[in-house]
Amino acid sequence: MDSLAPARTSPAAMSLPDSIDVLDGPELLAWRGRGIVIFAFPEPRPGGWVVTRGWHHGDRLTDIRRWTFPTRLAASRQMHRLVRDATAPVPLARS
Repeated sequence: MDSLAPARTSPAAMSLPDSIDVLDGPELLAWRGRGIVIFAFPEPRPGGWVVTRGWHHGDRLTDIRRWTFPTRLAASRQMHRLVRDATAPVPLARS
């Protein structure tokens, strides 16, 4: 499907760290890395967006969470937060 082909480099794609795959189009934002997959896409009601995050195991996603937002901008902010959380350095344990 053409809509799932990797998009040209975009500001949204360039600002997501440590990604294996980034898709950025008018109807889908997607990020995969560090064992998780995050999608943002429009919901049926006009203007609303959905963000989902799941753990990637082979060809399956597990432990899927879902959030809804009134705008694409709000959804993309949540997506960036989730990516930032996933790629943040793990603090060293105290001795």
